Amino acid sequence: MLIRKTMMLLLSSPYCSPRAEIKMYKNEIAALQEDTRSLERHTRSKEAALLEAERILKSALERALIVEEIQNQNFELRRQIEIFQEKTKYLIRRTVKRFLRSGKAKLNYYRA
Repeated sequence: MLIRKTMMLLLSSPYCSPRAEIKMYKNEIAALQEDTRSLERHTRSKEAALLEAERILKSALERALIVEEIQNQNFELRRQIEIFQEKTKYLIRRTVKRFLRSGKAKLNYYRA
């Protein structure tokens, strides 16, 4: 921007030669080309950063799905453990009752 203002001031001056004008335009073109290269580098850098962020996000989502699946499996296993514990309690109670009944039957047998 500063180059343009300086160029305009010099070009409006009656003392500016055609060679000076050409040199100023070449300098302006060189500066604009450098700006373009800089913007292209910046754009490539941003694109690379976006690709890396996308890769990280995809990996995080995959891990989150694995964690969710494992949590669901853990929940199901806990539920099955509770069911087996209830069955075990029932079987223990039933076994104790049968044992006590058989013990009473044997006791009555020996008394008679």
